Amino acid sequence: MVTIITGPINSGKTTRMLETFETYNNGDGFVSLKLTEGRTIKGFDIMKLSTGETMAFIRRVEDLPEYWIENSRLGPYSFSGKAVDWVEGEIEKIISMGKKPVFLDEIGILEIRGKCFYKAVRRMIDSGRDTYLSTRDEFLDDIKLEFGLVDAEVILTGERYA
Repeated sequence: MVTIITGPINSGKTTRMLETFETYNNGDGFVSLKLTEGRTIKGFDIMKLSTGETMAFIRRVEDLPEYWIENSRLGPYSFSGKAVDWVEGEIEKIISMGKKPVFLDEIGILEIRGKCFYKAVRRMIDSGRDTYLSTRDEFLDDIKLEFGLVDAEVILTGERYA
């Protein structure tokens, strides 16, 4: 079963995913943690749920570290190839170890275009494991279409859906 947590920006999708993860004893996966400076979003780190381990994932193009290897770019943001590779490898391990459900936070336009976490999402779905994904509500229909998720359960977050 695939469950999609969706809502507008800042509606609590990541919080809902964290709360859902805590209800399982065997699941694992990743959430994206927003990095802000004042009112400016500086980027995101990706965090493995079972260990709390984090890695730089998204940074503003004007603030890229020297070691940065770009996977994708969207607007003012660059997505780390190292982080994408890490998540893909860890998702494969999670599935191979029989852990379920598998979680992946904040997929969107890049995955719809076959980039960033596309392979990880495809692997999660194809594994048949219970899967939790999150996406902004503006991408929900395209995510469902791209990944063939017509029967996915949808959890709505935010004031818009209260």
